[in-house]
Amino acid sequence: MHPNAIQRRGIPAAASRGKTVVSKPVAGSDLVQGVKQVCSQHRIRQATITTAIGKLVHAQRVYVVPDP
Repeated sequence: MHPNAIQRRGIPAAASRGKTVVSKPVAGSDLVQGVKQVCSQHRIRQATITTAIGKLVHAQRVYVVPDP
């Protein structure tokens, strides 16, 4: 299936070679959910995102505070 066909369905387009996965999120979609989808599709349990190009429409800062 062509990557653009996947993207039109609201699924992030992704391609992989060896241990590298390159993905393009759907415009206007939730970045975290898109990363989770790609990881699920490629059965990735641990990963490092080395590069991200684009823009965020909305960002939220979260502070994690351990229970006393």
